[in-house]
Formats: sequence, structure tokens, C-alpha cells
Amino acid sequence: MGPYSVDLRQRIVDAYRNGEGSMREIAARFAVVLSTVQEYLSIERSTGSVAPRPHGGGRASKIDEAGAQQLRALIDEKNDRTLDELIELLEHRTGARVSRPTMCRALIRLGLTRKKKTLCASEQDRPDVQVSRRRFRRRARAAGARRLIFVDEFGAHLGMARRYGRAYGKVPANPDPNITLVMGLGLRGVVAPWAFKGAMNGEHFDVYVRQVLMPELKRGDVVIVDGLGAHRLRGVRQALRIRGVRYWILPAYSPDLSPVENCGSKVKEALRAAAPRTVPAVYDAMVRAVDKVFRQDAQGWFALKGYVRRPRRPTRRRPVRSQAPARVGRARAPPNARCTALERKPL
Repeated sequence: MGPYSVDLRQRIVDAYRNGEGSMREIAARFAVVLSTVQEYLSIERSTGSVAPRPHGGGRASKIDEAGAQQLRALIDEKNDRTLDELIELLEHRTGARVSRPTMCRALIRLGLTRKKKTLCASEQDRPDVQVSRRRFRRRARAAGARRLIFVDEFGAHLGMARRYGRAYGKVPANPDPNITLVMGLGLRGVVAPWAFKGAMNGEHFDVYVRQVLMPELKRGDVVIVDGLGAHRLRGVRQALRIRGVRYWILPAYSPDLSPVENCGSKVKEALRAAAPRTVPAVYDAMVRAVDKVFRQDAQGWFALKGYVRRPRRPTRRRPVRSQAPARVGRARAPPNARCTALERKPL
């Protein structure tokens, strides 16, 4: 908070000089403390003015401009060093020993705040992988973002809980069974969500594509999946080709090219917040989590990956369901598996 204005200071001094009340009464009138009135009168007697005194300046930081450059170089070399490690290395390079608060303030001034790391495969630096990634981006832009449907699956269980908090928490020691949510993401939002007990395999994926996903697709659409073995079924590719739908597999080591990964992160965060502890509760939480994915979310993720331009900020946020919902019992479950389709509530 800065000092009071000179005008207010002058009115306080003038009121006291004109005998409009005692110091305590003047302080109550102008809603300031008594010591403030006493200070203004003292400044006016000693300097002849009520203007605030200049700031003393304080002590200079031990990390000067040269030290800041050395600190930035240390971060560039390895960006996950702790404060103690940075203190030791900076002392070795400059000879200046600083405290942890000083190091923390220096990092804030440089804009180098601590945040969660985003990891990617180091194999992306290989020339052949870079060529594949560039070729995929060109194909995707040529096909048109409105045609792209990215499909992926995400696991859930009965022990999900938020990862951060202000106290200890409790989760079941045995979080089984595993429940898989598979869904597509298009430019208009989530497409054909489907949940079932167990892990994804070829049988489940074949059922999902033929009985849940295909009814929501149009001729000319492009279904894009990652390189999981269950996604490489020849029958699935042939069935989609007959429907007039192209079927692509992402380049190796490139899950970051799929916006459905961002969608899955939002859905799983909602599941952790709900913390369901029964299988029906997990299904209900999945319905609510999927309904929290809006059209502008999908557009933002597509823009983040470079498939469309950054969308305009909408005037109103509301869930948009672009496809007809998949109903319970619509998909035929493979042997020894219970599958449950997500029933979307009408808007």
C-alpha cells in the first residue's frame, strides 16, 4: 500500500491548525490512526511540507546483474534444480553465498517460478520421428480440423482422489476393479463416450468402433488413434473404410499431437475430485465429468496442437453435445465382460 495523498495529509494538518479538534478527534474524523496525525504534524514542522519522505531504498540484493545471468544459465542447463542446489552452484561460480529466501526472490524477478514439468519422449528428437510428426501435421491440416476425431482410452478405479490437499486422506488399499473410459474428441466436443470394466483390448475396441463410434461418424471423417496394439485391428480399419471414414495412427512417440489427451486430463481431474468408491458411482462421475467438457474446450485444445487458430472467447459457457448419445445396451459386450455406455443427459 502506498502513502496517503498529499491533499489528504494537508487537510489533516490544516484541520488541526485551525483548531477543529484534538489530534484524536481529527484522526477519527479522517479515519486514520492517531500516530498518523502526529507524524504529519512532525513532518510539517521539520520540513515545512506534508509530502511523504523518499523511500530509504533498503539493502541491495546479493545477486547482482552478473549473478542473475549466472543464475539463468544454471536454470538453462538443468531446469529442475532445487533452491539448495542453485545456492551451492551459484556460490561456486560467483563466490556469493545467499539464503533460500534471497534465491527465491531472485528467481521470481527472473520469471523462473517453479511449476510441474511437462515430459515428452526424448525419441522425438530423432530425425525420422521429426519427419513423421511434420508429415502428420500437414495431413491433418489438409484434411480439415472439422473432420478429425481423436480417440483414446483412460483408466479409472475406486481409489481415485485429488493429489494435492492440506491434510492426509484415505483411499481403499484395493482399488479394483479397473474401469476404462474410451471416447473421441472432435472440434465440437466429446464424441461417443463408452465405459466398461477391465482394460482395453482388441475385442473391446472392435465393439466400441462398430457399435458406439461408427453411428456417430460421417463420410469423410478421420479417426485418429495412438499406436496401441488393440488399435491396429485390420477389421476395424476395413469397417471404417467401407463407411467412408479414414483411419490414421499417430506417429511414434507423439501422444502430444492428440488433443484428446488434454480432454482426458480434465475428465480424470473431475473424477479425482468426485472420489467415487463404488462402480456405479464411477460411472455417474464419468457422466458428470464428460458433461463438463465444452465446445470451447475442444476448440482450445485443437488450437493448442496447431490444427486450428485460437478460438474467440465465448460470451457464454454451456455444454454442447454434437453427437447423439450412446445408450446402455447398445453395444454388445465381448465374452466375460460387462460394458456400460455413458448415458448423456439432455441439455
